[in-house]
Amino acid sequence: MARASQKAHKFRSIRNRHSEGSASQPSRVSLPRRARVISFFVSATAILAGPPPSLIAFASTRDGNHEIYVMQEDGTNPVRLTFRSPEDISPVLSPDGRKVAFHSHRDGFPGDLHVMNLDGTGELDLTNASSDHETRPSWSPDGKHIAFHRETPTDSDIWRIDPDGTNEVNLSNTPNGHDYGPSYSPDGSKICFFSTRDGNYEIYLMNADGSGQVNLTNHAATDAECVFSPDGDKIAFNSTRDGNYEIYIMNSNGSNQTRLTNHSALDWYPTFSPDGSKIIFVSNRSGDYELYSMNVDGSNVQQLTNTQGTNETPSYQSQGKLTYANVFSLLRGRLVQGGLASLLFQDDSRLVLNPGVVLSPQEAPASFIVEGQQTLGSVSSLFLKVEVSASISNLLVRVEMFDFTHQVWVLVQEALCPTTDAILRADVGATPSDFVEAGTGRLRARIGFKTVGPTVVANWQARTDFVGWYARP
Repeated sequence: MARASQKAHKFRSIRNRHSEGSASQPSRVSLPRRARVISFFVSATAILAGPPPSLIAFASTRDGNHEIYVMQEDGTNPVRLTFRSPEDISPVLSPDGRKVAFHSHRDGFPGDLHVMNLDGTGELDLTNASSDHETRPSWSPDGKHIAFHRETPTDSDIWRIDPDGTNEVNLSNTPNGHDYGPSYSPDGSKICFFSTRDGNYEIYLMNADGSGQVNLTNHAATDAECVFSPDGDKIAFNSTRDGNYEIYIMNSNGSNQTRLTNHSALDWYPTFSPDGSKIIFVSNRSGDYELYSMNVDGSNVQQLTNTQGTNETPSYQSQGKLTYANVFSLLRGRLVQGGLASLLFQDDSRLVLNPGVVLSPQEAPASFIVEGQQTLGSVSSLFLKVEVSASISNLLVRVEMFDFTHQVWVLVQEALCPTTDAILRADVGATPSDFVEAGTGRLRARIGFKTVGPTVVANWQARTDFVGWYARP
C-alpha cells in the first residue's frame, strides 16, 4: 500500500492584490541607522525551452548529499529536484517526462521506491509496506508499470509495481542467485537484467511477465548494468572481461558483443539517448565520477558534468514533450538576519554579504527581491518554489510576485516559516501571463520575513537556499 510522504508544514495559498505603484528596479543605497525594510536585488535567468531537448536525470553529491537532478543532454542547466538529507538515487524519468521514479532512504533504511512529479512535488512512497531494499526502477514504455529489484537478506528478484504502489508481482522469482537492475525493451515485451544465478554476474533477458529467462552474455567476467537501445535491437552493458569496467554493446539476442570504451578508469551505467545515436555513461577518468557521452560506436567521448562530488546513474527522458524551467539556485548558505540585518547584492556571479543596520522588533519585515526571465511566448501555469527555514517558530514568510499587467505586487503565499529546510510552493493562480512582463519575459518575486504572535523576537535568522520559477506553455 503506497502512502504520500508526510509534510511537516502546510502552507496556505492567498491571492490578494494591493497596489504599490509601478515596479521600479531596486538599487544599492545607503540606509539609515534604523531601517524599516532591508531589501536586496538579485538578477538571474530561468531558461525555459519549448519543446525542450531531451533531459537526463541523474543523482549527484555536488551539494553534499545524494540528490536527484535533471539537465539538458549537452550537460548544461542542471536543476536540483530533491532537497532531503537522506540520499535519493537511481532516478528514471517516465515515458511522458512528467514523473521521476527513484530510490530513497528518506523513510529509513534499507530504502524504498518513490515516485514524484518532475518539479519535485507529489511524492509517493511505493514500497513503504516492505522492510526490504527496493531500487533501480525502470518504467514500462506505456507508463503503467515500474520494474525494480527487491533485495532481502537472502535473495534479490525483479519485481513489477504500478506507479500508484499497487499490484506488486515477482517476475524473476529465482531460487538461486540474485537478480538486479531491470530495464524494459522499447515495446514493453522484454526486460533485461543482470543476475548471479550462474555463479557470476551475467546479462539475462526475459519476457515482461517473467517467462522465458535466458543468459545473453555467458562470460566468466562480470557483466552488469544493461539497457535497451530505443529501437530494441541493441543492449548496452558494462563488463570487466578486459580487466576493468568498460562499456559494451551487443545485439538484443546476445550476439556480436563489442567493446566501446577503452580507458584505464571505470566506465559504467550506460544509457541511450532517445534517438539511439549516443550513450551516456559514468566514469571516474577525470578523478571524480562524472557523466560522459559518446557516439554509439564509442567515438566522440564528451564530458558532460564537472563538479565536486559524484554524478551517477543517468537516465534519459524518452520523449521530449515537456517544457521545463531551468530553475537557478540562489542564496545558498546566505542568511537574511533580523538581528543584524544584511544587504546582499550581485557582484558579477557572486553574492556578497555586507554588514547591515540594526533592526528593532517593530521594524520588521526584512525582505528581498529576486528577478528572473523566461523565454516562452506565453505560459499556462507558473509557480515559484522557495526552500526556507528559520531559527524561531513564530517567523512569518510572505511570498509576493509582481503583476506586470496591473502593476501591483500580489501576495501568493503566506505561512509560518519552518524551523528545518522545507519547500514552499507559491502558485500565481489562473492568470499566469500577468506575472510575465510582455516583450522581456521578466519575472519578479519578493520574499519577506516578519515575527508574529504575542512575543516578538528581534534576533531571528531566516535561510533561503533555493529560489526558482517553474512554467509550462
